[in-house]
Amino acid sequence: MRTTSRCSASGLLIITKTGFKTLSIGIGHGLTQAAYFTGGAFPFLFFLERELAKWQEMGMSREEILEYVHYFTGTFAVIGIVSAIVFGIAGVYIGKLILKRHFKER
Repeated sequence: MRTTSRCSASGLLIITKTGFKTLSIGIGHGLTQAAYFTGGAFPFLFFLERELAKWQEMGMSREEILEYVHYFTGTFAVIGIVSAIVFGIAGVYIGKLILKRHFKER
């Protein structure tokens, strides 16, 4: 939760300091999305045994959980964080294009 709050605050700071430019809004949004991804991966990276026990209590097998963990750690974690930033920025630009067209027609 603290990581997400810090990244969101960093994104807001970037946005306000640059005068609400589209790129800065995109970077801020991308950082927030990366923080959400990291928040989901964090327990698996640092508290794996606790998470395994918790998920096994919910009815999943150890093999299923470890396969799931594979996608939250290592190379996949880096890909997830980078893609969250890139697609967060792209989403802001796509949204801007959609809104621009919408308001031009009216």
